[in-house]
Amino acid sequence: MSATRPCAHPYDARLALVSAVACSVMAYGAAASGAVGCGAASAQVAEPLEADDPAFQALSTGGGGRGGADIEGASLPPVAWLGKLEIAKARAAREGRNILVWVHADWMAQSAELDRSVWAEPRVRRGLQTLVPLKLDLTNAAGISEFVMARYAIKQLPTVLLLDAREREVARLDTRITAERMLALIAANEQPQ
Repeated sequence: MSATRPCAHPYDARLALVSAVACSVMAYGAAASGAVGCGAASAQVAEPLEADDPAFQALSTGGGGRGGADIEGASLPPVAWLGKLEIAKARAAREGRNILVWVHADWMAQSAELDRSVWAEPRVRRGLQTLVPLKLDLTNAAGISEFVMARYAIKQLPTVLLLDAREREVARLDTRITAERMLALIAANEQPQ
């Protein structure tokens, strides 16, 4: 599929990719119905873009051809959760960082909500790069669930703990875990202790 010039309407560099996709979808639908272009009254045909075209560079780099991500968070990878405490402790000790532990179970609606609203938030993902992220999934962990809950004095799921490399608790969130509260926890981690 070749890249096409976005439709004639003005667009913000942050919306270039969304605009191009929307126009492509509309153009596909319009072509299927015999119409051409991005708007109901438009008769403009999309032209193929060349690799040196600034519009192509804006679409392929996330904005303006500068290689940066103008679409907030587009260049940030998803959180790279570790799954084993011993690995997280070793990495935290080696890198001089704290461990952020997310204790959850998939059957809890709040866990899915955290995935959508907190861990997907670009500012949170950026902040988590200063920590060692560990996800303890208690969904099918019979026997281990009780051990983990007792070890960290967890009263409810989900719970987020901030631990140092020696596994001492620095901070905890176990109610109303929001992106703003997570950012405050991350900011507190960055303060000298």
